Amino acid sequence: MTISILFVRSNQAYLPEIEAYVTYFNKLPQYRAVDSQTLTEETIDYADYDVIWEFKGFGGVKRKDLAPHQMLIHEYLSLSTGQMPRIKDRLKKMMNPKPDLRIFLNTYIQEQMHFTDGIPYHYRDMGVSEGFLNQSLAPQRSGYVYVGVVSDERQITTLLEYFKDYPDEDLYLIGDADEAIQTRYQDFSHLHFLGRQPYQEIPKLLSQYQYGINFIPDEFPFNKQTSTKLLEYVALGLDILSTDYEWVRDFEAAQGANFYYFDDQAPAIDFDAVKTHSFRGIDEPSALAWDKIIAESGIVEAIDAFMQAR
Repeated sequence: MTISILFVRSNQAYLPEIEAYVTYFNKLPQYRAVDSQTLTEETIDYADYDVIWEFKGFGGVKRKDLAPHQMLIHEYLSLSTGQMPRIKDRLKKMMNPKPDLRIFLNTYIQEQMHFTDGIPYHYRDMGVSEGFLNQSLAPQRSGYVYVGVVSDERQITTLLEYFKDYPDEDLYLIGDADEAIQTRYQDFSHLHFLGRQPYQEIPKLLSQYQYGINFIPDEFPFNKQTSTKLLEYVALGLDILSTDYEWVRDFEAAQGANFYYFDDQAPAIDFDAVKTHSFRGIDEPSALAWDKIIAESGIVEAIDAFMQAR
């Protein structure tokens, strides 16, 4: 028996974990996994799949619209952001249809959502693709690199405001950048907006730099959630500069790493101190591999048990 899975997402959603899931499940002989983004709306028929897997915002498929043998999975990767985030999360809890299984990024998100309906759940943290683990670090460019959204919501302009006064220190930004921000800093030639790059090219691109910047605002919910960019930096072996917040301190302590910290509200990087800082990465980057993360989550066993019970 083949178990087919449809991972459902909007075309705007950037979810590298879907590619990881599809790759992982398609290695297993009893599974066939499909990313909805590879299909047209005309070709999507939920009845063709045994598992409907959604990454939750609001709404979605209702359990009553699926056949008894089909499984509905809800995955909660993060808490809401923007205006009134806690109210948004309460509305999700009240309004979203009930699934057969929930997946949470970590215990904090599960506790904040505070579902009390007895539906089983598992945790699945972020991971990195094999490309980050197999790419050799070979710095060719002086300067610092940042991967992620360049927007006011993420407060990244506080970092740009600091860097703009140091023309000898190049900063390379990889990811979607607000046009207004690019315009604001267009006269600073040492600030390089590289735009969004194909995901498979990111490991090779990052490996050209020595220093990776993990800029995360020290505020809810960002300071409680796994930083994918930091995992990618450490997998490659970059020296890491980071804003100071709860999750990164916990990760550093657990891994025995040593990063250089600066204030997210008033960045003040001592570039001379950075060059003499005793950076330390992690001993076993392979522990961050997606295959290992997914295998240890217990999700496959949960799906198998559901299907056997049907």
